[in-house]
Amino acid sequence: MPLRKLLIRVMLWSLGATAVIGSMTVLIVGVSDTYWRLVGTGMATAAAAGLMIPFSTLADKPKSRREGLLGMALIVIEFIGVLGLIWRIFETFGTYRLENKVALTMLFLVLTGLPAILFLRFASLPVSRIVGIAGDGLCGIVFTLLMIGVWSSSFQLFNSVEERWFDSAGALAYLGLFGVVSLAGIGAPPRRLWRWIGVGMSLLALSLALYAIWMRIQTQSAIFTCIVSVAALVAFINVCLFVPLTPQQKWLRIVTILAAAACAAMIDMKDLARDYQFNFPMAENLAAATGIIAACGSMALLVLTKINRNLDRVPVLSEIREMIIICPGCRKKQTLPIGDSTCAGCGLKISIRVEEPRCPNCDYLLFMLTSDRCPECGTIVRGLGATGISTMIEHA
Repeated sequence: MPLRKLLIRVMLWSLGATAVIGSMTVLIVGVSDTYWRLVGTGMATAAAAGLMIPFSTLADKPKSRREGLLGMALIVIEFIGVLGLIWRIFETFGTYRLENKVALTMLFLVLTGLPAILFLRFASLPVSRIVGIAGDGLCGIVFTLLMIGVWSSSFQLFNSVEERWFDSAGALAYLGLFGVVSLAGIGAPPRRLWRWIGVGMSLLALSLALYAIWMRIQTQSAIFTCIVSVAALVAFINVCLFVPLTPQQKWLRIVTILAAAACAAMIDMKDLARDYQFNFPMAENLAAATGIIAACGSMALLVLTKINRNLDRVPVLSEIREMIIICPGCRKKQTLPIGDSTCAGCGLKISIRVEEPRCPNCDYLLFMLTSDRCPECGTIVRGLGATGISTMIEHA
């Protein structure tokens, strides 16, 4: 049985078992701790099975198998931790504080593990290899700082050194992300040296933030705001340039980038006006207006990313009108239309038929498939999708 179908069945059976066992427990012993633990176990099992489905899809594809397996391993670890919390297993090893530490560890593992898997996927692509490696490193450092804060001996939030570790992790995740995104495309054409401005500003802002955190400096600075805005703007522009657009759609990218730049400039001017005590009442309104335009433009670009993702794709079979072949009679290379035609060299009658490769079990389209298994049902297809099309030449 394919893994996805098994996970779906586990999810459905878990929900059914939760309903039956939970209702029987209420009727027999009433609402108690055992009832909530049984319900929680069933819901956690169903949730874990449901979350594994997309990762199992990734695991079925050779190019994303590593990310799929790591995602499934992350879900398994989280599931074990949830069961331990539901059934109070950690109480046998320590105090109530231990459960808090385990719960926070699980939360931070998800918050850093999922982006790390995404960055790992980016690392396998030539255009985003550097950003993938840097992103994984960033996630690892952030998780390490969070674990130092969680597992410190006192663990007294908002009143100890542990708070600084959490603040440092937050600053690294927030400001470091701008630098990582600015690295996208470095090492691949076209060369855009201005990306390094975003990386440099991100590192500078991060250094200032960490210094302020550990020195307990809480005053606001317009200079710091300007540095952060430049880092964020460069990262935003770099992402916008990766959106595939038709010539008629490129104006949207220009307007979105200009609106984002104007919004950043207005925010900087507002803070500078505050620091140097001069009046600029329109800055906040202009920042809000241009911010709305930039936000709407960004959403439109996201939609167009989905719509235009196949701008450079191979034509589907319905769009194939001709084929370049070598005549088996006279060895003349020529372009012939799909269907019945005649060789221009020797007059040999040739019939060309193009068919979609499909899975013999579930009829799933295997066009451009590189795997040896059907991604829908898992049937071994070996070569049915290797060439993408099936062609027949008949001699009259």
